[in-house]
Amino acid sequence: MEAIAKHINNMEGHHKVQAFEAWTRWLMGFGPSPFLAIRFYYHGKEFIIGNPRDPQSALRWDKIVLNCRGSKSFDPRFPWVYKWDDIRKSVAGAIVTFVDEEPPGKTLSTLGKSNN
Repeated sequence: MEAIAKHINNMEGHHKVQAFEAWTRWLMGFGPSPFLAIRFYYHGKEFIIGNPRDPQSALRWDKIVLNCRGSKSFDPRFPWVYKWDDIRKSVAGAIVTFVDEEPPGKTLSTLGKSNN
């Protein structure tokens, strides 16, 4: 930062640049935020999935279909909401992730039972 400030300060017609730096701790538990881990996970997931319109992609899709009960087009064979692939004429593949801040069990015995 100092090298850039010196360079800008030597240029004609520019105001003097001052640099302020501070060492701080992240709040949320005084460590890296879980939000950042989730955010970067989803950036990576988006990179891996690629272009959803690419005909060669296994995860390509063309439209989102609402399959609601009571509508004329309701088909109980399909989910209520899904992505449709017009090229393959089928429900498109998907990667689904659920993140929860609470463990599935409050004690070790209930945790073990919930993971079976």
